[in-house]
Amino acid sequence: MSMVWLIWLATCQSTPQPLPPSLPPLALVDLDQTIRNLGTPVKGPARVLVFVTTECPIANGNIPTLNGLHDRFAPKGVELYAVVSDPFTTRKDAAKHYQDYKVCYPVLFDASGQLRDALRPTHVPEAFVFDGNGKLVYRGAIDNAWVEVGKRRLVVTQHYLADTLERLVARQSPETARTRPVGCPVEYGAPGDKPPAATWSRDIAPLLAARCVECHRPAGTAFDLTGFKAARGSGLRLVQTPCKGPTAPARALTSREAGLLKEWVQGVFQQGDPADWPGK
Repeated sequence: MSMVWLIWLATCQSTPQPLPPSLPPLALVDLDQTIRNLGTPVKGPARVLVFVTTECPIANGNIPTLNGLHDRFAPKGVELYAVVSDPFTTRKDAAKHYQDYKVCYPVLFDASGQLRDALRPTHVPEAFVFDGNGKLVYRGAIDNAWVEVGKRRLVVTQHYLADTLERLVARQSPETARTRPVGCPVEYGAPGDKPPAATWSRDIAPLLAARCVECHRPAGTAFDLTGFKAARGSGLRLVQTPCKGPTAPARALTSREAGLLKEWVQGVFQQGDPADWPGK
């Protein structure tokens, strides 16, 4: 059991964080190796991000509900993603877990915790809903199935996420902007704690795949960055002249990503666990 996710502690009351005005311009690679550019405009009425973890029973128990919401709202243009940000779960293990659970919506692997740190979920599961203008209009529980950890209602009477999406599809503002999520608390560590060192498999490979390898590939228009040896050989060049990414759609590196590249180079190109980037 990961110490990051304190699974059966009582749900804690945390100081509400202000709603960020919009989704940060990140590009992540989901568990099917598909690039999901969250920096692009929302094409439909809403984009939904639900933070989950493989270890939390409440998050796993909500998978059928999220499958149903995906089936119901995807035809109406709603994008629904789950987000795994647990640093103790590998991409390979997460892929097997959600395949076993027959998840039918994309699962984003937030390898370096960028999306988690930008939105600051307090618990898993916790949903974040952005409207068609990219504005965050709701965050909180999926529904009121859980009174508290270990105590479930016999009948669900409030469907917060579904109701929010119904109103957005109807071009109406949600009635509720925030509810209290019930689930497994997200631990961010004490102030001053040093995060794990950046590695190729966990941090750099998916970063380059999302931002750079459209051009930086064999027979591409720039030097190859698709493999560990090739990227290691160009590491100093990456730091001195960071890749700006393609312009359409824009996938320029964030300051955090540029920092990860620098950290990886200065850390003597650690390769990391191959399970964090299977088959790559």
